[in-house]
Formats: sequence, structure tokens, C-alpha cells
Amino acid sequence: MKLTERLVDLLRIIQDGYYHPDFGGSFSIKVVLPVLVPELRYDGLAIGNGDTAVARFARAAMGKCSAYED
Repeated sequence: MKLTERLVDLLRIIQDGYYHPDFGGSFSIKVVLPVLVPELRYDGLAIGNGDTAVARFARAAMGKCSAYED
């Protein structure tokens, strides 16, 4: 619970305080991330979509996978 209390959804911060034309009207992390931090991209990541990321995070949070599991 201490960890979840420290998590912040950056969507509102970006939507309310920053816009770049390369966002193309989208605030999706896949669009925003490479615009703000060009060296970080989703291309080639083992987890390439939100559903998989949520499922893997849930498994990890419940202790059902190791830190090194693909």
C-alpha cells in the first residue's frame, strides 16, 4: 500500500500543462514518450501494449513472477 500511495498518473499533468504538435491530438504514452524523451521508445520492448503491462504488473505485485521473468 505504501507504494501505491506514491504512484502518480502523469496523464493529467501532461494534459493540463503541456502540449506538443507531435502529440497529434493524442496523450497516449506511446505518442507522448518519444516526443518528450526521444531516446525512450516502445519499439522493441517485450511488453508492447497496455493490457500486457497491466497483467504483468498485477502478477508481479502478487508475487507470482520473478523480477527476471519475460
